[in-house]
Amino acid sequence: MSSPVDHVKDIPYFAISEDGTILFPKVTHVGHETKVDWGGKILGGEAYPAFFTVHGFSLVLISFLLLFSALRAVRGISARPKTERGVSSQLFEVLVKFIRDDVARPNLGPHGAKYIPLSLTFFFMILFANLWGMVPIYFTATATGNINITAGLALIVFFCLFVLGIKEQGLGPFVKNLVPAGLPAPMLIIMYPIELIGPITKCFSLCIRLFANMVAGHIVLAAFSGLAITASGEANLIGILPAYLMSVGISLLEVFVAFLQAYVFTLLSTVFIGSFIHPEH
Repeated sequence: MSSPVDHVKDIPYFAISEDGTILFPKVTHVGHETKVDWGGKILGGEAYPAFFTVHGFSLVLISFLLLFSALRAVRGISARPKTERGVSSQLFEVLVKFIRDDVARPNLGPHGAKYIPLSLTFFFMILFANLWGMVPIYFTATATGNINITAGLALIVFFCLFVLGIKEQGLGPFVKNLVPAGLPAPMLIIMYPIELIGPITKCFSLCIRLFANMVAGHIVLAAFSGLAITASGEANLIGILPAYLMSVGISLLEVFVAFLQAYVFTLLSTVFIGSFIHPEH
């Protein structure tokens, strides 16, 4: 059983040695520094070491799990299109319809329907990453609790704003529609930099919001778990029951937060992209 704090640490998990074997590290913490001893030579050397971190390995597992679950749900729906389906197929169908009909289509508009798979990918990837991090074993870390990963998702949205906006409107109309119509020419010198700051702040908020919310839950769990341990590191019998009950309550709340944050990120990213691909905006 791992500590809740371990789920938000991106520490090395395993590496590939020069002879092809798997090396698991010995990680020690000295003050604010983390020292890793692999116990052998790593493939790629110190410059390009071939190793997986906990969050990186979790992303790989999440990708395979999501692909397997989606294909299994599709197979179940195609095999029984009009009869009772399995739980996983029904759950996927409900979530896909919700994101498609209530989130993506209203914000992307009729000519943005081809970008609905992007919204679905955001939602399910973030949802699986959030839920996967709640499994209390060593290699199931909360990947969305790593700011590098949330920043990567935000960068995808950032580039989509400009790439899809130019694709749908054309370069000339896109540049023209960045600022309100009818402005005097001298005002454009001020307005264009201001309007370009907007997408940066929007994507930055996407990155920080998801990161902070997923880290916060594990920090609260760690704080409650500390009630069951005395200052000397021994078990506190008086605090065990309250710590357990509060941890269960927070864990149930985190399940809700996992769905909520996947929905919020998908909704906001869809709103931002929709505002850039519509010529009237």
